[in-house]
Amino acid sequence: MLEFYDVSRRPLVQPNVVHVEEFAEHLRDICGGFDVVPFDRKTAQLTGDVKQTSVAGFEAALVGLNAKNVQRDRRHLRDTPGEHLFLLFQLQGDCQVAQGEGVTQLRPGGMYLVDSTLPSNFIYNGCHSQQLSVHIPRQDGRVLFGESCFGGVEFRAQDPIVCAITAVLQKLLNEGLEPNPMLSKAFIDLIGSYLYIPKAQAGSTQYAAMDLLERAKTLIQKNASDPKFNTEMLAQALGVSSRTLQRHFESIGETITGSIRDARLDNVYEILIRDRTKGSRQKIGDVAYKCGFGDLSYFNRSFRQRFGCTPKAMSQTQ
Repeated sequence: MLEFYDVSRRPLVQPNVVHVEEFAEHLRDICGGFDVVPFDRKTAQLTGDVKQTSVAGFEAALVGLNAKNVQRDRRHLRDTPGEHLFLLFQLQGDCQVAQGEGVTQLRPGGMYLVDSTLPSNFIYNGCHSQQLSVHIPRQDGRVLFGESCFGGVEFRAQDPIVCAITAVLQKLLNEGLEPNPMLSKAFIDLIGSYLYIPKAQAGSTQYAAMDLLERAKTLIQKNASDPKFNTEMLAQALGVSSRTLQRHFESIGETITGSIRDARLDNVYEILIRDRTKGSRQKIGDVAYKCGFGDLSYFNRSFRQRFGCTPKAMSQTQ
């Protein structure tokens, strides 16, 4: 497996002893809403630093710390909504990444694509860790990689494509703020290749099923704003029966109606955040109707379940 810099000889960040709140404030300025829990609660100090940089045209952060853990909970999702995917590279030390129902152990060379719209916890247990976090806007992620980039994705360090990503990343870091554009393209293309590789590794039957699901999700995204769009219309567009399509969704733990609802919710979320950023405001009911909802009570209940707060709170929080 390829390795990054020998950080004992050439550290990526120069950690300093700081109060945890000072470190947390610096982290929030660069990465968004997180709480930092020090390993030594008595002194409330840790050894760490955060350095802003860029990789392949994306904003990024180099983070070194020896905290107990860093977490992003429902409160942070409400106050600083997740507009990015964080592609996390473990440079030194270990880290456990808990997102959704899974926990992934990251060692040097390991990677994890963090979905900032979901609660997450990064566990260090006082051991010094250095990481690079590449911040990919969610819309860019959807365009570049499709829906497979959402929900939290582990990049297995032993995979040859991940080794290639590691090698390109090291070249990008060596070149600093003016990287070779072909290296940047290779970096993005390799990430896309890894995210799509499960289809190539699957058998022909699995491939067909995954291809059907991918086409279904693309059609859902395209038609979600139509309040009449439903399971039957989707199945007809794909040329399969509703029952067959439902079985495919059940195989990945989802339902068709749930996927349509979530696509509409995500569209509402993006409009509310965009309007809040611009300082403009539409009536929430109008936004909900525009995105395909016909029942405001159902919309409000679903929004709170998905994002942990009401649409009104999301639109007003600064």
